[in-house]
Amino acid sequence: MRHIDILNNVLSRLREDPALTVSDNAYTAMISDFVNDAMDMTQSVHNWHSLFTVIDITTVAGTQTYTLSGLGQMGQVYFAYNDDTDGELRSSTLEQIIRNTNMGGGTGGSPSIYAYDSVDALDDPVVTVWPIPTAEQSLKFHVKRHQGPITDGTVEVLMPEQPVIQLALAMAKEERGEDGSNGPSNAMSKAKAVLSDYVALDRERHPELMTWEVE
Repeated sequence: MRHIDILNNVLSRLREDPALTVSDNAYTAMISDFVNDAMDMTQSVHNWHSLFTVIDITTVAGTQTYTLSGLGQMGQVYFAYNDDTDGELRSSTLEQIIRNTNMGGGTGGSPSIYAYDSVDALDDPVVTVWPIPTAEQSLKFHVKRHQGPITDGTVEVLMPEQPVIQLALAMAKEERGEDGSNGPSNAMSKAKAVLSDYVALDRERHPELMTWEVE
């Protein structure tokens, strides 16, 4: 579901008019922030299967640094390998790669280790590999993405939408100071129950993924 669709779902439950963009006015912008906060909460409690993907990198002879596009600063690499050599691409340190490069006099070959180097302008990690590639090879990084705050309403939310909707709604009710049977405390309890249900479902479908229980 797109960010704007989740935003409008929350606005409807708050008896507000739908928005055309995430920044139609100050209130819709605030609800959009709550949706982003709800996304962050949702993805922090469980390794959602929908967040996992493979980032393919094709090496260029003589080029040692590559960007893991779309991973984000808080994303994680679970394992990586060189598809051409069928060898594991082991995680190392930048210091070790610099030592290897300097001591080897720039000797190239098939990459077998990598290390985090920096981040690019989009906050995606840049990795350095060693040995320095001497030909075109395929490196595959199996990763868990971390979806950052969304400012473009057309962007798809990668995790289940119902926990995000319920959490954002609870935050909005709390901000309004609503009470009674549909007040903030009950709304947040409902949201956490929905989140727990979806975690359990994803866990049942993908038992290989480590999970954390919702507190």
